[in-house]
Amino acid sequence: MVAQAAIQQGKILGKNILSLAKTGQMKQSFRYKDKGSMAIIGKNDAVADIKSLFLKGRIGWLIWSIIH
Repeated sequence: MVAQAAIQQGKILGKNILSLAKTGQMKQSFRYKDKGSMAIIGKNDAVADIKSLFLKGRIGWLIWSIIH
């Protein structure tokens, strides 16, 4: 569950380091954007919680398998 936050922070950090080196100012502050979460819970079962959409069972597994 921390990978998405770390990826987003890393992108902002890279931009801020380059901007700080060029202009002496940081470009933007970090704001976490929740993209939802997914988990496989069985052979053909999964849960997907994406914004206001919650899917479970085979449909959740299908969405999980497409994204992953």
